[in-house]
Amino acid sequence: MANPNLQHYRGTTERRSRIKKVMRNIHREEMKKTVQASFERQLKKTGVFSFAGDPRSILMWSHYASNHTGICIQFEVARDVENMLYAFDVEYSEEYPVINWLDKEEYGHGIGKVLLRKNKEWEYEREYRIVMVNKAGKCINFKPEAVAAVIFGWRMHENAKNSIERIIAQRKRCGLPELRVYKAVKHSTKYKLVIHG
Repeated sequence: MANPNLQHYRGTTERRSRIKKVMRNIHREEMKKTVQASFERQLKKTGVFSFAGDPRSILMWSHYASNHTGICIQFEVARDVENMLYAFDVEYSEEYPVINWLDKEEYGHGIGKVLLRKNKEWEYEREYRIVMVNKAGKCINFKPEAVAAVIFGWRMHENAKNSIERIIAQRKRCGLPELRVYKAVKHSTKYKLVIHG
């Protein structure tokens, strides 16, 4: 004959174990939501400076240079190593990065994981990014000598071009290295850009 006290004890232990497991899961989910919300707030405070990899990309000019009316600035990495050292390749993927919100080390690298990954369809950009924690909306003070060249968009307005040329002349008067000046030109028979010096 089974001991009723022993069965009651087993039932109570199993119940307690189930309750603890449920409570742990509830606590874990709440903790995960709290940490994720904190991460989202931190993400909004983080600044990102992006560099494109190819000045001949028609899409890049369309997206980021006001449909070919803007300029492309070329940097010489060796002239500003302090800033450029922090420019990392963007990883292109079809999947979002996975972050274990409850792992301290992974949480710390999470912002980099998120901000250094883009959808594979953007791969043509060949982008580099400098990610600056707690510096959203702030400027990076690049060394002026790091700017090596300027490329004018093929649709650039004459007034804008004249303004940039005045800035370039002023740089020269200040004793900074001379900038190379180029112009993007539409190819006559193909959907591509040619850069003329």
